[in-house]
Amino acid sequence: MNNKFKGNIFALTIHLMFSKRITGPVMMLFYQYFGLNFTQIGILSAIYWLTDAFLEVIGGAFSDVYGRKKASMIYATLGMLTMTIFIFGNNFWHFALANLVYGLSLAIGGGNVSSLLFDTLKILKLEHLFKKYRGQIVFPQKIFNGITLLLLPMLFLQNIRFPFAISFLFSFIAFLTATLFFKEPPKIKSECHEKVSQAIRSSFAEILSNNRLIVSIALNAVFGGFTLLLFEYFQPIIKLSGTPLATFGIIYAISRIFEALGGLAVHKFEHHSNIKLLIANAILILFTLLGFGFAKSHVLLFFIMMTALLDGATGVLANSVIHKEVSSKNRTTIASFATTSSALLIAISLAFFGSIGDHIGVQKMFVWAGIIFVILGTTIFLVANHSNKKQKQIKFELRPARRSNV
Repeated sequence: MNNKFKGNIFALTIHLMFSKRITGPVMMLFYQYFGLNFTQIGILSAIYWLTDAFLEVIGGAFSDVYGRKKASMIYATLGMLTMTIFIFGNNFWHFALANLVYGLSLAIGGGNVSSLLFDTLKILKLEHLFKKYRGQIVFPQKIFNGITLLLLPMLFLQNIRFPFAISFLFSFIAFLTATLFFKEPPKIKSECHEKVSQAIRSSFAEILSNNRLIVSIALNAVFGGFTLLLFEYFQPIIKLSGTPLATFGIIYAISRIFEALGGLAVHKFEHHSNIKLLIANAILILFTLLGFGFAKSHVLLFFIMMTALLDGATGVLANSVIHKEVSSKNRTTIASFATTSSALLIAISLAFFGSIGDHIGVQKMFVWAGIIFVILGTTIFLVANHSNKKQKQIKFELRPARRSNV
């Protein structure tokens, strides 16, 4: 019986290859073509991240109650709608609507791949290899994405709508894959929720009862938020490096290979504790933020590849830490709480730093981003350390005293 679920791994690989939005290399150029400045672009990005943040938990609960397959189908459908609006839109308000729909799609389908993969591996008794399999299904997606990105800038120069038309087609293929090939893992009675509201309440209670999970969610928000900030400004950074527009696709394609390698590499460090991996990750993120802030010319391209490597590694590491701490019945809902916190930070960061970038320049903006990242990261580590010490002290005080032999 369990053998029929093995096909989920291949189906998830194909679905992931076509479900990711591929218009990243030209988004800022597309917006600037219509006269938008960094502040307006930051607001547009904030719209879809805020939409994701406010609806993510409901979307995750929908997945836990009604199934990963249905949620993935809706995710792909909304992806097609997003691209349709971009194809026909021509002003800020049209793009705001497109980003609103895109945020809704992220809220409903953002965590489905990881959750369905973990549930499938659990049925196959391979959940201890989650990092490995997660890296393996991400690797072909990044390579395929990279190959596609080679063509996008050239297509953009021919017609600014072409990249969005291709992305529409990819979302349609993702929809077909989820519809025809996903097998929904069965749930035992104790793992079922009758209502979305019940799933949300149960998940929130589980988070509050687990300090390690709270810390993992907070770190995921900070690490993911600042890594994505780096990604959102790839295009102006590439411009500063002096690279011609026609070769943007090559840089993005190579960066996808680095993302894939980052995802594959994480499980090679299984012998290290998660705390050591998180600290190393934090140091590298800070190094890259400052690199964007101070580097000149083609040296900036090195830090773009460093960002890609970090993004691949951070995604797998964060998913692994969170999934190991949660129960099956709340898996996607709790992952959605994590994504919500990350989306809120991203939305605030993009709007805030976009405004700063307009006033002091993109590179100086990243210096300030590095300072804020250090403050937030250090605060979380100190609070977590204090909480662990306090918890150990309480456990020690609650231990029964030994009886005297006298």
